[in-house]
Amino acid sequence: MAKEKFEFSDTNLNLLKRLWHFSLKHYIWYVVGAVFFMILSSGGEAYSLSLLKGIFDEAFIAKNKDALAGISIQIIAIFFVKSIALFAHVMIMGMAGIKITRDIQTRMFNHFMDMDYSFFKKTTTGQLLTHFGTDTAAVNQVLQTFFTAFLKDVFTIIGMVVLMVLQSPQLSLIILVLLPAVAIPLSLFGKKVRHLWGKSMKESEGLNSYLFQVFNSMEIVKIYCKETFEKTRLRSMLDTLYKLSLKNLRVTSRSRPTMEFLGGAAMAGTILIGGYQITEGLMTTGEFVTFLSALFGSYRPLKSMSNTFMQLQQPFKNTERMFKVFDTTSDIRDVKNAKDLKVTKGQIEFKGVDFSYNKNEKILKNVNLTIPAGKTVALVGASGGGKSTIMRLLPRFYDLDQGQITIDGQDISQVTQNSLRNNMALVSQDVILFDDTIANNISYGTHKHVSKKMLVEASEKAAAAEFIDALPDKYETIVGEGGSRLSGGQKQRVSIARAILKDAPILLLDEATSALDTKSEKIVQNAFEKLMKGRTTLVIAHRLSTIMNADLICVVNDGEIVEQGTHDELLKKDGTYAKLYYLQFKKEK
Repeated sequence: MAKEKFEFSDTNLNLLKRLWHFSLKHYIWYVVGAVFFMILSSGGEAYSLSLLKGIFDEAFIAKNKDALAGISIQIIAIFFVKSIALFAHVMIMGMAGIKITRDIQTRMFNHFMDMDYSFFKKTTTGQLLTHFGTDTAAVNQVLQTFFTAFLKDVFTIIGMVVLMVLQSPQLSLIILVLLPAVAIPLSLFGKKVRHLWGKSMKESEGLNSYLFQVFNSMEIVKIYCKETFEKTRLRSMLDTLYKLSLKNLRVTSRSRPTMEFLGGAAMAGTILIGGYQITEGLMTTGEFVTFLSALFGSYRPLKSMSNTFMQLQQPFKNTERMFKVFDTTSDIRDVKNAKDLKVTKGQIEFKGVDFSYNKNEKILKNVNLTIPAGKTVALVGASGGGKSTIMRLLPRFYDLDQGQITIDGQDISQVTQNSLRNNMALVSQDVILFDDTIANNISYGTHKHVSKKMLVEASEKAAAAEFIDALPDKYETIVGEGGSRLSGGQKQRVSIARAILKDAPILLLDEATSALDTKSEKIVQNAFEKLMKGRTTLVIAHRLSTIMNADLICVVNDGEIVEQGTHDELLKKDGTYAKLYYLQFKKEK
């Protein structure tokens, strides 16, 4: 079971703190530069409003023309500096955001690659794509929104508050009342939005996974006439998302009216008190106009900040989920000081192996099996008996509940995973091909340089060369997603060629010839027989005719090996294997 180390706090501050340590601190000079230009821009805005006092008291009331000209020049200079600062600030944070997103997506993909096989069995494709795309992109959204909008509004408000205090400390008390009045409802709205957004993301993931499955299962949908059923399922999912979006809209739409009301109350209080101070001679007209302009100047970013705060809740939730993925660790890890596996002969032993996927119901029970070096051992039996599980344990896709698996006496749990798997080649009935060329798919299993001659030889042994040469682009043919442009038998032969080219000392064949016609199967079977000489091979087969020449046949039933022997020996026993064989023999006849 994967472990989640990090528990998320309810406060956005802790999330930003972790984001800082996770990525942002590596771009400290970008942050310093952005904050510098942000302060410069906000300070310029406050300074430009401070000039209003001189405009009214000196230029308008005292009719000082020189003061008016001087103030005009200052305004031009201030707005020029502000525009440069704004451009620099947006560019710096934009560059930082793009680089950080690239770095985090790289780390996310690397993290996926380091996770164990069970992680991908438990996580849907929709979830993986959401984590890699939406969640990582949300980090850039947080940075851009926080640094280019939210933090700039904060600095602007600070500048305006300083200006108001300089003009009238008494009137400035209004802003001290206004800020808490805004912060409390915003905090409540923000928590609600994040909660609803979390639910929406979960439903969206389910929708993505559903669409992925339906689009990849269209053959089944069509043959069973389930179009109407699937349309109904989709409508139900969309209705759930609609209701959540509507609730979210109701919450977010309350923030703006709240700000409007509080802003209006602050303006009315300022005019009332300020007007009284002017009539009593406690303030000049210029001071009051400057103060009122600063109050209006703080109201705009305060209102903008409230909207930005609400907008941040969605990417904050995505960022939380991103950290949750990074905090999920792989169950299968190399032990400290793990050594590389050294395959000298290739003898494999299962000693008292117990295994369960959920730690409750045992799939394998006290399995003891010796696969002699260079020999072929076949696993047969009814579906669900545990054959595939035995094979998946060998490359250590899962760890055992109890017991030990050794290769040439080396416990596979004590060697590195790379060295273990580099000594194995797999061909399964569920052929996996990449949307790439045939050449690259065949070469995928090896780390060495592959020449055209090597490709052709592997293809010929796998009975694939003939159909490849008939294709217009031959080995450069793109096979399509999952090999969709090839037939089932063609995909299987490309997969077999990949295993042949790897030339590993241990072969794992899971129904390796299941999709081949009789002629191709015979050719491939002959190639396998040559390939398996001197190599340790574990074969899973339902078609017993393909494994009659195996050195050892093991009958697996309900997680246990109930019979072992050669084909002839097992027929003489007249047990489970004999019944399976004669049943298939009758069907084939």
